[in-house]
Amino acid sequence: MGINWECIKHLFMKPFTRLYPYEKPIIYQRTRGIIKFDSKKCIGSKKCVANCPAYAIKYKGKGKLEFDMSKCIFCGLCVDMCPTGAIKFVGKFDYANKKKEKLVVK
Repeated sequence: MGINWECIKHLFMKPFTRLYPYEKPIIYQRTRGIIKFDSKKCIGSKKCVANCPAYAIKYKGKGKLEFDMSKCIFCGLCVDMCPTGAIKFVGKFDYANKKKEKLVVK
């Protein structure tokens, strides 16, 4: 009676998940998504590069950084370590792409 009753009961219940992409999810203020980098604020301290556990950040010289979002694990250490606030998370999370070059943020 146990498993059969559970199957019948769940046939008439609403699903717990959203029907993405038809129903857009709720994006909260502190959602970690793609990185936004402001090169004008960057002073070149390289703290973000040194603390990235996934080696997703490359320093290109004179305050220019390259973020490889295909390697990023969204830990937030680069955002926390940036002394000027040049690195921030943007709530955009659906940026999948077949071309790896389009996942690089400069």
